Amino acid sequence: MTSELRKFIAPLLTSLIELLLQPKEKNVDAKICIYRTMRLLLRNVFENIQTDSSIDSVGWVLDGKRESGAAADAVVNSVESMSEDVARHLATSITDFPPLRKTIPILLASDLLHEDLKGSKRLSSTMSKCGIPRLLCELLVSVDFDWSEVATARTQNLQRRECLGQYHLLTSVLISFARFAKTEHGWNALSELSLVEIISQLPIFTKPPKQVFIEPATVKKPGTSAHIYATTLDLALHVCKQMCTNTKWKKQSEKILCVIRSLRELLQQLIRANIQCEILTSAQELIKEISINDEAVAAEVEADESLQQLMDFDTKSTRSAQPINVNSSFAAPRQLFSTLIPA
Repeated sequence: MTSELRKFIAPLLTSLIELLLQPKEKNVDAKICIYRTMRLLLRNVFENIQTDSSIDSVGWVLDGKRESGAAADAVVNSVESMSEDVARHLATSITDFPPLRKTIPILLASDLLHEDLKGSKRLSSTMSKCGIPRLLCELLVSVDFDWSEVATARTQNLQRRECLGQYHLLTSVLISFARFAKTEHGWNALSELSLVEIISQLPIFTKPPKQVFIEPATVKKPGTSAHIYATTLDLALHVCKQMCTNTKWKKQSEKILCVIRSLRELLQQLIRANIQCEILTSAQELIKEISINDEAVAAEVEADESLQQLMDFDTKSTRSAQPINVNSSFAAPRQLFSTLIPA
C-alpha cells in the first residue's frame, strides 16, 4: 500500500518542487505554504530505513553488496532529479527568512534528507556545498530562551511566542543534524564545523532549568520545564550518537566525552535521585561505545569516577539495546567484534 501511495505522491511532489523553483518572486507566506504541503506529502509516505547491522558490520570483510530498491522509488527519484536547485533554494530560505519562520524550511530539509538516504545521497552533498550545515550551526549558537517560559508559553504573549519560536528552531536544527550525520558529506561538514564541541559549550544545555535539581523526577513529567529540557537534550545526545556511525567516528570520541562532562552535575543529580530516564540511557550508550571501541580513550574513561558511575547505573531502559556504531573500519577491529556480539 505504501509503495502505491509513494508512486501516487511522487508527481505531486515533483510539481510542488517545480512550483517552488519557478523564477517568479514569492513572498515568505507563499513559500511556507508550499513547504508545509511538501512536508505533508513526505510525512504521509514516510518509511523507516531498515538497516541490517550484521551485514553492514562485516561488509568490508566479505566485500558484499546489497541491492537497494531506491532506484525504483519514485519519491527518491523526484528528490534526486532536482537536488541541486532544491538545496540552493532551501539555503536561501534559511538565510533570508525571519528567525521564527526558519523552522519550516529546516524541517523540510530534514524530510528530504530522509528520502535522499535511500538513494545516491546527492542532496546531502549539494546541501553541504551550499553551506546549509554551516547555517544551521550558526543558528544553533544563536538560540537563546528560558526553559520555564517555554513550559508556560501562551501564543497571545509576544515574548513567550518568541521563546517558543526559539525552542522550535533549536529542535528543528537538531533533527536536521541527526539526518546530516548519517551521510558521508554531511558528517564531514559537521565534523569540520566542530558541531560536537558546539553542543558541549551551549549554555542552553549546560545551564539546565532549576526544576531539574529541585525536583529531578519532573524530567519524566510532560509539560514541565525539566521534561522539555530533558527531551531536547536527549535529541542533542542522539546527534552525538549519529556522529558515531561514521567509519571516522573516533575523531569525535574525546569531543563526545566533553559533552558528557559538561552535563556531569545534571547526570549525577539524576543518578543520586535514581531517576531512570532517556538522558542517562543515551549518555550511558555513548560512554560504553567509546570505552569499548576506542582504545585511545578507554583508559581515560576508566580513570573518570563520574563516567564509571554513569556506566554502572541501571537505567532500566525500555528501548532495545543496540550498538551505536553499525559501520566498519579497518582501524577498529574491536568495533567489528562488539557490533556483532553486543555485550
